[in-house]
Parts: sequence; structure tokens; C-alpha cells
Amino acid sequence: MARSDWDLVVDNIAYRPEEALLAARLFSGRVRRWVFISTASVYHAFSSPGEPVLEESWPGSPAAGPLKPVDAFPYGVLKWECEQAYRRAFGENGFPAVMLRFPIVTGPDDPTGRCQSYLWRIARGGPLILPDGGRHAWRFLWFADAARAILEAGEAPGIEGEAINVADLETVSLEQWVREASAALGATVKTVEIPMAWLDARGFPYEASPYASPAPFALSVEKARRLLGWKSTPVRDWIGELCAWYREKERVPPKNAVYWEKEKELAAFYG
Repeated sequence: MARSDWDLVVDNIAYRPEEALLAARLFSGRVRRWVFISTASVYHAFSSPGEPVLEESWPGSPAAGPLKPVDAFPYGVLKWECEQAYRRAFGENGFPAVMLRFPIVTGPDDPTGRCQSYLWRIARGGPLILPDGGRHAWRFLWFADAARAILEAGEAPGIEGEAINVADLETVSLEQWVREASAALGATVKTVEIPMAWLDARGFPYEASPYASPAPFALSVEKARRLLGWKSTPVRDWIGELCAWYREKERVPPKNAVYWEKEKELAAFYG
């Protein structure tokens, strides 16, 4: 691949800075645009971000504080260091890298089973625990929008060297997500609002509620709107599409269904 010329290369796998440096060296002068899929987790590689989460306000800025040790949060720290490697390559020799910071990407056949875990329990009526009431707002990213963002980043002029948040224009809380999904599935689900501190003290397996969050985390998408003309699929529309897919597929329990017994036990005990 490094012996050919390319219009667009999408790097979805670099995890360590040396991998990014190697890619920049091998493909220098051979690619018109390099799109690196980074992560919103780079913000958690520093101190807790505020709202909205802005590209320029946190990673690397004085307000962010020092970078955490790699062993404290390897995913966010190493992805940040990959970004820095590509940014240096752009500054030194014009390597045309663009960094897209994605939040949780959701869609049919999600290999993590995160969305399926909720749909599986909703379809069975619960109980479904909402840690801290599930009221903290997030921005997700629909899988088709993620693919479109990559293509737009491959074409937009003058964005080399930039890091760009890409996410839904709308925020949605876990409580809202469950309510919308229940309506789309035509299901009535029993939810139980329990403080996270209470759950933490009793060993609640958060794999059972992978969208639970101790704080709001809404990426700013103003830069994406400005540089990419960014638009996203309405949250209600993609939840409806996700639920339509779920109704049609074979009802195979997701991997984290093994935690449902513990969840039911804690819900009954708290209630």
C-alpha cells in the first residue's frame, strides 16, 4: 500500500504513537487525505471536561491539566498521543492528517453489544436499572453518520492538521433513550432509578448498563458544522431504525445478558 498513491486512507486502528509515526513516514507524499479515527475519550486523558466539550479547550490546553499516566487510562492517553504524532507530521512535512473524535457509535450488529443489551431487557419488560436516574445528557453517533463523516473529512478543503468532534447534533440521556426505544419496540419496561454511589457499594456490573455515566458528556459539534457542514440523523429516527432492526433479527442474548440476574437482584433489593 505504501508503494501506491491514494486519494483517501482511513486509519481506524492506530493505537500507539509509534504506529502513527510509521504510517506518516510510509505514506508521506502518497496520500491526498489521511483520516484518523480518534475518540472522545481523549478528553478524559486529562482532567474532567466541562460542557460543551470543545476541541481547543481541553487536550493540550493549560485548562486541561497534565496528561494522565498511560496505565491510568490507556485508551484515551494513547489515542491522544497518536493524534499528537499525526499533528507533528503535519507540522513538519505537511502530512495531510485529519483527526475525527467519535463518541459512542451505535447501530445494528454493534459488536460491543451495548445497544443490544438495553433492547434485549426492554423487550422483556425489565427491570432495567437507570444509574443516577439516567439523566445525564450524551451525544451519540449513528453508524451511517460516522461513515458519512469520514467521506466528508476526506473531501473538505483546508482541514489538514485539525481535530474535529463528530457526534449527533442532539443530546439524549439514557432515560430518554430507554423511553424512545420502549415506544419504538411497543414495549412497557420497568425502570428503577438507583444512585450510582449505592450501586458502586454493592458491586453493580456496569457492563449491564454501558451507557450509564456519572456526569454529562456532550461534545461540541460547532467545529464540524463549520468545517464539514455537519448534519446528523435525528435521534428519534435512528433509535426507530435500530429498534426495527432488532425486531427483525434473531433474539440472541447479548454477551452482557449474563449480568441481568445481578441487576434484577439489586433492583428488587433497592425497591
